[in-house]
Amino acid sequence: MTSELNTMHQMAMEFVDEARLAHQRGEERTARLFFEKAFHLEKVVALATPLQETYRLTRSVFLRSAASLALDCGFNDEAIQLIQLALSSQPHPAIEPELEELLVKANAQETHQEAATTVTGRLVAADLPNNQIKLQISDTMHLIAVFVPEDTFTKIIKEYWDNTVIVHGVMRPDGSIHLRDIQQAA
Repeated sequence: MTSELNTMHQMAMEFVDEARLAHQRGEERTARLFFEKAFHLEKVVALATPLQETYRLTRSVFLRSAASLALDCGFNDEAIQLIQLALSSQPHPAIEPELEELLVKANAQETHQEAATTVTGRLVAADLPNNQIKLQISDTMHLIAVFVPEDTFTKIIKEYWDNTVIVHGVMRPDGSIHLRDIQQAA
């Protein structure tokens, strides 16, 4: 990857930092402008990253980053296009589940409705105060939080702890996943 692309990526990440600082100060218009600058730079970097196998992880990360920034800016159509591009170009296996999760979130935001989702992972953590279970996706360290009804929380933990499960749920427009059904994976 060229040093020019690295420099552009670093600039995009600096714009993200500036956007977060502006947001903390309550300067939403300034924050949005910085997020948009970051998105446009990161998109250029992602699309310019070589397609060779050597850059597969880098390209997947940059496409995910650009899509995430597009969502932050409210550019749902562009986010969906970038995610679909990433998924169609053999993304790195460590990033693929995150891209799929981001696609569900983008589609849910696009329709401003809940979207059905299915997640498979190993139940490795529980957050009782928030009624959440956390699933580890494949062999990565990536965790996905799932909200569980309070009356079934303890039963689910006892029955499925440290097992691979299939969760059928609903992703809300804010990106949170809420359990509808859970079963042990085969």
